[in-house]
Amino acid sequence: MRRFDRVPGHDLTDALVLAALDRALRHDARGRTDVVYGVLVQNLGLPMGSATGRRLRPRLRDLEANGLVATAKRHGVVVYGLTTKGRRRLKAVGDVALPESPQHRAWREARDAATASITGFREDARRLLGDGEALLADKGAASEEWFVLGERLGKACARLGSATHCLHEWAEPSEAAPDVDEGGRRGRRNVALWT
Repeated sequence: MRRFDRVPGHDLTDALVLAALDRALRHDARGRTDVVYGVLVQNLGLPMGSATGRRLRPRLRDLEANGLVATAKRHGVVVYGLTTKGRRRLKAVGDVALPESPQHRAWREARDAATASITGFREDARRLLGDGEALLADKGAASEEWFVLGERLGKACARLGSATHCLHEWAEPSEAAPDVDEGGRRGRRNVALWT
């Protein structure tokens, strides 16, 4: 992992931190008015670690001291929110270039993974369907063979359905709002479930 002070273009200006905090708040699916430190770090496009903390935490204290950021505790964890003064400052600055948002990165990485995997997923499902046809032709097939095939076919179809959703149905997320999966299939965007 690269050290924070070696990451180009990451001067922690007031505008950059405030813009990242504003985006983190806009992307919060629960509509909270504050976010945890890790979410802010992700929106700044920085690696989590002590090097980032040594640079970011003092900036957050300065922003709080200047009345631009408010801190509170949620379940014993410090959370950060924008004050009215912070929002006014951010509005006065105008557009601030931010790195790719976490929700856009998740969308892009899922599309890339689906592109790389969908052909293999189709071949796996096709092979298992062939196994099913062979099993149907075998009048003496044991019940355990059906249960095993059903489990394998269910997993194969779930992977293929997830990859299809990520590649063709998941619209590119907007920067203005949280990207919430409103579909009825929980986990269909979770490429980690493909293994």
